[in-house]
Amino acid sequence: MKKLYFLLLLAPFISLSQTTYYKYAPRKESTTVIKVENSNSQKSSQVNYAKVGQDFNNALNNVLAKREENARALGWSSAAEMDEARRAEKRRIRIEKALEKEERKRRKREEKEKEKALEKDKKEELGN
Repeated sequence: MKKLYFLLLLAPFISLSQTTYYKYAPRKESTTVIKVENSNSQKSSQVNYAKVGQDFNNALNNVLAKREENARALGWSSAAEMDEARRAEKRRIRIEKALEKEERKRRKREEKEKEKALEKDKKEELGN
């Protein structure tokens, strides 16, 4: 019981003495002045999300149009058809690799069985 009291007495001192070694670093005063010229009458702190969305949508449409153009230049009727053909080719290659792996395992297993049979035959010959 005395040990428990002793531990409870020392626990606050131990926990308060631990530090994370992270210290507060105040910001340095900056003397650089940045002048922002605003072409429209809105405050510079406002963000025109409609324009941001429109710009993003236009950029995305440009990328998709270029992708379709490249697919047609390669002889495909659309980029979707090209993507599906590529996925099918990857799937075919993956299946072929799996079949080759299974075939290697099967051949290896057969070789081991042949070696065991030969060893068994040799033992029988020596025994006779």
